[in-house]
Amino acid sequence: MGSLYDITCERCPAVMSISEGYGFRNVHSNFEDLFLNILTTPERKSLSETLPEGFDSRISKVNWSRKAVTCATCSKLESRTHWSITLAGGETYEREMLCSCGGLQAFIHLHPYAKIKANCPSCGEETLKATLSGMWD
Repeated sequence: MGSLYDITCERCPAVMSISEGYGFRNVHSNFEDLFLNILTTPERKSLSETLPEGFDSRISKVNWSRKAVTCATCSKLESRTHWSITLAGGETYEREMLCSCGGLQAFIHLHPYAKIKANCPSCGEETLKATLSGMWD
């Protein structure tokens, strides 16, 4: 089950949406579903460059979910698909969480009506708050 949040700025009229969690498809998560139905084209390219050659016959576990992240460099807030693929020998590959500015992104958990430590994309102030606006599967 996933959550949808409306992110609003208390200083200006900026509004954005962030999704967290995963849907029913994650229950039977497999590599093909992640690759073909969940990831965007740039994410597919990145994943293909990350995994070793011949990995597909050695996959033992696949996990993915939507997560809220903030950038340590520019404080940008966004929702990203985080994935983890474990091979038969226990070797695990995870998505590198980098912002478009090149900074490292950290996971945050959103709480209804809580202030968010991230900058507003419109006015640049740290005056964002989250409101739970829905659930998704």
